[in-house]
Amino acid sequence: MQLSRLRISAVRQFREPLEITDFQAGLNIFAGPNESGKSTIVRAIRAAFLERHRSSTVDDLRPWDDSTAAPSIELDFTIGTNRYRLRKSFLHKKSCDLEIAGQKLESNEAEDRLATELGFQLALRGASKPELWGIPGLLWIEQGNGQEISEAVGHATDYLRGALQDSLGEMASSMGDSVLKHIVSERAKLLTITGKPTGVLAQAIQERDSTQSRLDTLQASITQYRQQVDHLGGLREQLVLTEQDRPWKSYRAKLQEAETQYAQVQQLEQQHQQERRNLMSHERQVELLSREINGFTEQEDRLKERAAAMQKAQEQCDSVNARLTPLLQQQEAADLVYQEALEHTRQSRQQAQRFHLEQDILQKQQQLQTLSKSLLAAEGVTAKITDLQQHSKASVMSADDLNTLQKQDKKLQELLIRQQSIATRLRFTLEPDATFHLDGEILSGKGERLLTHPVTLKLPQIGSLHIQPGGGDLVALQREYQTLNDTQCSLLQKLGTPSLDSAEALSLQQQRYQQDIKNAEDLLAIHAPEGINVLLSQKQTVEMDIAHTTDQLAAMPIGAESLILDPALAEEQQEGARQHLQRITRDLNQSQEARIKAQAEYTAAEREFRTLQEAVQDPQYAQRRKASQQELLQKIAERDAFTQRVQDLQMRIAAAQPDILQQDIERWRRSAENAEKQFQQLRDQILQLETRLESAGAEGLEEQYAETTAQLEQLTRRHGELYRRAQALELLQKLLQEQRQALIQRLQAPLQKHLQHYLRIWYPQARLSLDDALQPGALTRPGLAGQEENPFDALSFGAREQIGVISRLAYADLLREAGRPTLLILDDVLVHSDAQRLREMKRILFDAAQRHQILLFTCHPENWQDLGVTPRSMDALRLA
Repeated sequence: MQLSRLRISAVRQFREPLEITDFQAGLNIFAGPNESGKSTIVRAIRAAFLERHRSSTVDDLRPWDDSTAAPSIELDFTIGTNRYRLRKSFLHKKSCDLEIAGQKLESNEAEDRLATELGFQLALRGASKPELWGIPGLLWIEQGNGQEISEAVGHATDYLRGALQDSLGEMASSMGDSVLKHIVSERAKLLTITGKPTGVLAQAIQERDSTQSRLDTLQASITQYRQQVDHLGGLREQLVLTEQDRPWKSYRAKLQEAETQYAQVQQLEQQHQQERRNLMSHERQVELLSREINGFTEQEDRLKERAAAMQKAQEQCDSVNARLTPLLQQQEAADLVYQEALEHTRQSRQQAQRFHLEQDILQKQQQLQTLSKSLLAAEGVTAKITDLQQHSKASVMSADDLNTLQKQDKKLQELLIRQQSIATRLRFTLEPDATFHLDGEILSGKGERLLTHPVTLKLPQIGSLHIQPGGGDLVALQREYQTLNDTQCSLLQKLGTPSLDSAEALSLQQQRYQQDIKNAEDLLAIHAPEGINVLLSQKQTVEMDIAHTTDQLAAMPIGAESLILDPALAEEQQEGARQHLQRITRDLNQSQEARIKAQAEYTAAEREFRTLQEAVQDPQYAQRRKASQQELLQKIAERDAFTQRVQDLQMRIAAAQPDILQQDIERWRRSAENAEKQFQQLRDQILQLETRLESAGAEGLEEQYAETTAQLEQLTRRHGELYRRAQALELLQKLLQEQRQALIQRLQAPLQKHLQHYLRIWYPQARLSLDDALQPGALTRPGLAGQEENPFDALSFGAREQIGVISRLAYADLLREAGRPTLLILDDVLVHSDAQRLREMKRILFDAAQRHQILLFTCHPENWQDLGVTPRSMDALRLA
């Protein structure tokens, strides 16, 4: 087979048609870098032959950026003396046309014709697979697969064997294949490939075994019939005895006794549940009273904490005052130094029915007593809640208003501190008997005043000084302080309270009322969880139940149940004195701010202490605490009594073992039901057995048994005849196959001859063996220790690739001798060969090109310049 023209269009990167028209009969080399289109040409040739034109799984042929393209391929080639032209289009325009010396074939017919001539198969549906490629899959080496020879040969074995037989001619026809095929065919009628019976032999075995099974069934039926006759007599005797004893009657009497005992235990359980509810109620009351007493303790603890906080604040005030005295002295000294420096330089949550009714009345009476106590207690608690709510309404102080007052007071304190921090300080020391007036105030002796607003200082016999203290910040602070103070006074007037202290006391009193209301509501929830009306309704319902039960009971018959600077230059003295005075003044201001803050903290702590102290010293406080403690002791005693009653009931219930009583009830009930059911089943069983025995006696089992025995003897003889024939055919097939295997070894000789031709060039004195599937086996060659034998898979990658190419060339020679078409496609092969081996492989390829057309694709054209063929550039082909 020789290609003469190739045209591809809309295939991968070849969006525009690419045509090659001058293929050589021998070696054709196509060279170009990666991504230049070499593999695309190989893929196009493969698709033209191996893919069905109607396949939808060849999207890889489509140009990468065109989803509507219809890849098309045209090939002109010759096989022998016949010229072929193949046109195939995929995807959107699916078609296949084949011209052979003027004959035109289309579609599947054309594809099947090529598959037959070239030695491959086409997929019935979907993409083509390697196992279908046959001879093309062997001779067309894909990039990177030169060393993979085993699977390719396996998929082409049948075609290679056919070529071997054609080349051997009569020797192949003397193998006796027709006889062997006949023997195999006859054996297959009796045995499978694995030697298991099939066909008439399997049918004979099945009929024999079926008859034997039927005979065994008849024998079992006869034996069973005889046993059933004996069994029927025993059942009749058992029925008579059961009718006399009637055991279910005694079981039902014991069932009634167990039910009565269980009803009594249920009454105890109801009493136990009621006592548990009473116990839980008292435990809740104890918990509430304990929490109330803890509240008193916590309030006293807070009083101690406030006393400690007040003591701590007093200590802070004393500490700050202790720091102020030396700071004032330091300021006076620094001011004197500064004045001296300024003078020099100027700077510074029914059987037990009566008994049941009586117990029900007792239980309802206990329940009525409990409900009456709860109702009485609930009414008392309700009255207490009403009284507390009235007191609470009389002392309304919302948390938001109190929070606003506290924030305003804190802001006023901060504004006062900031005013005092930046206010002008007037410090004076007057001679004895000397005075002056400051806004009407007569000052004498020694002292200090903070000036936060404009004042007039009148000096007798001298005149007046108008002092404007601070600056804009002080005026703004004074204005902000006055505005905030007016706002707080307005809010206090609105709330009807004279001061923040009274507001906080009012809020504390209101919180105490709210806590008392909550405690009372919790207590009310214990006595009347669903409300007094529901509790009253429950009481009325219980009274009605008692009356109704009493009527029922009456109607029943009787019987039912500082740094001072050293002297230096005048300017340095002035600046140093000024900075020192500034630092002292800043420290003094900070200390004064700290004193004001400490005083404010002391005042707040003292206010809170007084409020808590008044609350604790209130006579009602001690009375409430004492009452709560006494009530707690009483509830604890009642709780312990209920606990003892619950434990006593638990012991009585446990001693009665209600679970065992339930089991007894169920056991006696089941026993009675089972006894009656077994009696009925015994009568039904006797009736059914009598019916079956009558039917079996009419079937003639003995006659059927004799007839089936005769059939089994005949079928056993038939099976023996077929089994002996199968064994004879098995032996004959084995002998013929052994003779055929010897002939296969003779068939390998032609392929071995072609392999040896190329091995002589590649590695003199080397020999490559073939296995039964005509695949390359071990390589034998001279070594240091004599002849060395290496399995094909143990060779290096490069050696396996070289032998893979050599083997394919030998297969091609074998096919050519048999008159089969050959075409070799080598895509980037022998890239792992060293220089020496590559030279030998080029000699081999040149030799093979004398007999076959070879298409070699490479990205290393420099390696193939010495083959007598000019490599064809892929770029030149695209521009042609």
